[in-house]
Amino acid sequence: MKAKIFISLLITMFIALFNINAQRNDNELSEQQQYYAEIKELRKNCRNALKPYRYDGLNTTNFIYKEYAYIKEVEIATVMDEEYRLSFNSIAVKGDPITLRIYDKEKKFKSRILLYEKTDFSGSEFTVETTEMVEKLKEGKIELLKTKKFPVNYDEKQKKEIIDQETALIEKIRLKKIYIDYIIPSSEAAYKTDPETNEQVRDFTKHAIIVAVGFNNL
Repeated sequence: MKAKIFISLLITMFIALFNINAQRNDNELSEQQQYYAEIKELRKNCRNALKPYRYDGLNTTNFIYKEYAYIKEVEIATVMDEEYRLSFNSIAVKGDPITLRIYDKEKKFKSRILLYEKTDFSGSEFTVETTEMVEKLKEGKIELLKTKKFPVNYDEKQKKEIIDQETALIEKIRLKKIYIDYIIPSSEAAYKTDPETNEQVRDFTKHAIIVAVGFNNL
């Protein structure tokens, strides 16, 4: 008799534990579903903001806040010889604002040129075109040209000829790639209450920045 009661008790405990875990998984899945449903809608809005430019691609960068600042870099190809529009959306950035910077080269190059910067970016959206970035690139290249070193045997005429040639090339320059740096600020470790155990657990909430790209097809 005691054995039957013991077995019955074990079965009851097993079922209760199973139900708790199942409910927890359902809650977690529900949070994930809500997050991805929001991202799906934001991606659509981001793409719509490109009009009347022709859609060329889209990137979603997911991140979490850490106890130190870090960078997530995205490479965007701009191969068409046309003006490009970038549509940014940070509605899914729920924490501290980030900084967005656009360069002509990836971060391993010290000589790269800053083409665009936006600070305190969160909970908003905006568009920017590459025409002003090309002008920034030309200005940066001209400044670098001023510091160009020549062989000691070059006279002023030779130096001027080379500078004039390179200046002419700079005037025709265009962007083939751009590199977007998302600078995620440091944040103290956040915690939330587990609804099932009522215990404090580390909060690894995902955030996202979306960029859609299009070019002028007229």
